[in-house]
Amino acid sequence: MVLFPNQPRCIILIQSHHLPIEGRCKTLILQLNREATVKLLRISAIDHVPLGPATPIEGWTGGEVHRTRQPLLPEGTSEHFSSSVVNFQKGATTGWHTHTTDQILVITMGNGIVANEHEEHHVSVGDVVQILPGENHWHGATADSYMAHITITGLT
Repeated sequence: MVLFPNQPRCIILIQSHHLPIEGRCKTLILQLNREATVKLLRISAIDHVPLGPATPIEGWTGGEVHRTRQPLLPEGTSEHFSSSVVNFQKGATTGWHTHTTDQILVITMGNGIVANEHEEHHVSVGDVVQILPGENHWHGATADSYMAHITITGLT
C-alpha cells in the first residue's frame, strides 16, 4: 500500500540498555551518556499481517470487511509498550474491547470513528486519541473511507 508515493514514512525508535538508576528522576545528561541502539523502520517495508474479518460499522451492508496489522515493535522488544500500524478497509472496526493500560492512537490515513459507551468522535489524519485503562471502546474506518492509525499500548 503506497499512501504518499513521494514522501517516505518512517519511525525512529531508540532502544536503550538498562542502567541501575536510583529513583525515577532521569536527567538528559544521563540519557545522552547511555549506550543506545537506534532502529530505523520504514512503514512501507513492514509486512501486513491479516487480522481476519473485522466487525463492520453499525448499518454496514457492504459485505465482509478486513484489517491488517504492521507490527512496529516485534513481540518482546519492549518491556513497556507495544506498537503497530493498523489498516482498516472501508467500514471495518475493531469491535468493542478494553485494555488494561492507556492506549494512544495516531491517525495516519483516512477518516474514522473512535467511540466509547458515552460518545463517538470522528477522527482524521493528524488526530491523536488517548483511551484510558478499562474504557470499553471501538475504533475503525467510516463507511466511505479507509483508515490507518498507529497504536501505542502499555504492557502490564
